[in-house]
Amino acid sequence: MPAEQEAVKRAIQQLASEAIQLAVIDMVGVATGERPLEQVADFCPYGWGGAVYQLGPDRKVLNVLGMYGGCLTLSQSNWHPRRGELYAQRETRREARKDFGRIPALCWTDHAAAVKDATGEAETDSTIIRWVGEIESDGSRLMNLSGRSAALGDGPSRHQEAHGRFLREQAHSLSTVTI
Repeated sequence: MPAEQEAVKRAIQQLASEAIQLAVIDMVGVATGERPLEQVADFCPYGWGGAVYQLGPDRKVLNVLGMYGGCLTLSQSNWHPRRGELYAQRETRREARKDFGRIPALCWTDHAAAVKDATGEAETDSTIIRWVGEIESDGSRLMNLSGRSAALGDGPSRHQEAHGRFLREQAHSLSTVTI
């Protein structure tokens, strides 16, 4: 990006960071179920990312309480999207618990198959069963959400193109090594 756009991006990131630091959980809203803690997470071949939020009292303001993300190893980047989605949900829950404790959340996913894993409707492997158990261990629930509505989770899982190019080059160099 041009320098001017980079400066704008940094300014927006700073404002977002300050807004997240100022946001607080309304525990009464969580306890009554009126305004539950919510989470959206996503996976892509470069990384995982997610956000934890709660609606404001007016139901118009989205109070983002935390945003989390991380990179993947080469083997993880080749996972089936269903496995990757549950990994992103699990990692986001783990990070959120460090900040907020074991407060249950509605964990929104745009993979309907992941919800079937959570309800036992689909046959799956033991790793997925353990991950779903960990996600839901505090009372959290995996819920289905339209893929186009999951932008808050999509953003942190995506990295800038330069990072993606670097990862592709690394993967290519590893695949061309001869022993």
